[in-house]
Amino acid sequence: MKPLREASRLAYDALAAAVEGDAHKAALLLANLSADSNPARMYGVCRAFADAGTKALFHVLGDMAPDLAAGEFVTLRQLLPDREDNPRHQFSARFLTAYANGDDDMAQAHFDAILAGDRSVYLESICQLLVDAALLRRWATAQDGASG
Repeated sequence: MKPLREASRLAYDALAAAVEGDAHKAALLLANLSADSNPARMYGVCRAFADAGTKALFHVLGDMAPDLAAGEFVTLRQLLPDREDNPRHQFSARFLTAYANGDDDMAQAHFDAILAGDRSVYLESICQLLVDAALLRRWATAQDGASG
């Protein structure tokens, strides 16, 4: 297995490539990372992607963001609602929602569910999470550009 620092760099580079719109590079980096990672490491990668997406979401929402300390919570629907029956979109939306709400048990349960299933769905689901986190980052960046 790659050293943690190298794996972290691959995850960051995959997210950066996805944010820049280079889907091919992002997919290659994520495939390289997943080929040499155990489930615990890939769960960490999912958390890193969700963290980037959550920070972007809260940035975009600004004052309208839910106050988690006051019992409010984040709800996300799939970013492409016409694909609600697609397991990779379901995973991404549910994992992002659980992570954004600080529900580590639920995030872990969603990860465990894809891990227990078909390997291709597992990889596609993590890839979808990367795509959705990148979409949220681009949304936040576009908002910054529009207001600045």
